[in-house]
Amino acid sequence: MSIIVHFIHRDKFTAGYIEFMKLCFPEYEHHFFTGASDSPLTLYNSDNVHDYRRGREILLSPSYIRLLYRSSKVIISGVYISYRLKAFMLVLGSPLQKIDFRPIRAKPRVSDVIRIVAGNSAFPENQHIETFHLLAHLRDENIEVVCPLSYGSLEYREKVIAEGRKIFGGKFIPVTEFMAYEEYISFLAACDIGVFSNNRQQGMGNISLLLRLGKKVYMRDDTAMWQHYTKTRGFTAYPVSELNGITLEQLAYFPRELAYNNIQIADEYAAGNYAVQQWRKVFDD
Repeated sequence: MSIIVHFIHRDKFTAGYIEFMKLCFPEYEHHFFTGASDSPLTLYNSDNVHDYRRGREILLSPSYIRLLYRSSKVIISGVYISYRLKAFMLVLGSPLQKIDFRPIRAKPRVSDVIRIVAGNSAFPENQHIETFHLLAHLRDENIEVVCPLSYGSLEYREKVIAEGRKIFGGKFIPVTEFMAYEEYISFLAACDIGVFSNNRQQGMGNISLLLRLGKKVYMRDDTAMWQHYTKTRGFTAYPVSELNGITLEQLAYFPRELAYNNIQIADEYAAGNYAVQQWRKVFDD
């Protein structure tokens, strides 16, 4: 049995990542090295999950070194250096969770406020301040700017909250607490537009969920993500540069047929186990 070693950044996605690998690729012997934390991982099977606090713990362990040499692939999720770096991908949610999107999409609107999701986390790469400035001219309109900031840099989060409140006042809503996966989907379903000004590959879980919910999405058109979503997959998305001077009516307008087409594409990828297919290419390479 081939051995796959995973080095994983410890965050709210870690348990889902581990469960995904073990359940979807049982033909491999997986080993997971994850940063130690006071919060234990909740896993259906914790075999071959190794906590460590410093990289030297691995380098000084003869058994771990032997494991690395015997492995056929080393997968890196985070900032590490490896002699056999093969891929970095992130899986959002666990394969044990099956969500029916139809009733979530069917929920009627309870407000005429246009809710805008800005970014996905408290990391500077999200370019929150840039997004706020692009939307600042709409501050007196019937909008809310919702900002998921439940993980990332605490210092950066406070900076984003201060700037968001300065520009939008009470219309700025920072989200600083974790939500369960299904709760988070319902939260996104209550929003209308997603704006992702991040300058590197990030936030794809949020983007994919919003597209699957039929929401309008803006992102930078000079990134690999733009190519991935609009060219490779065929989704309809809009460049963030179009937000400069946009009216509220233009911002809110999203033809129903385009929303439906995005939903169809997203559902087809989900039904076809797209993530499994892509990971299998990595493992079989």
